[in-house]
Amino acid sequence: MNDVAVLYVVIAVSVVVVLYLFWQQHRDQDRWKREREHQDLVSQVERELQRQQTAVLSRCADLERQLIAQRRTLRYITRRLS
Repeated sequence: MNDVAVLYVVIAVSVVVVLYLFWQQHRDQDRWKREREHQDLVSQVERELQRQQTAVLSRCADLERQLIAQRRTLRYITRRLS
């Protein structure tokens, strides 16, 4: 009877250890999944910021070209009126 009790205890401990390892692996996979999702989101935000920065810099270059052209026109008109 004593051997049977020890066997049941060993089986119970083994089941608990296996369940714990399964739970820990599942928890780690969830954590890795969240980290990957976070990294994907950060990458997506960085790409969007880069796209917006490029658009803003392009618009600034366009405005600068327009300003230069308007200054040239203004100088021409000023010379013609003097």
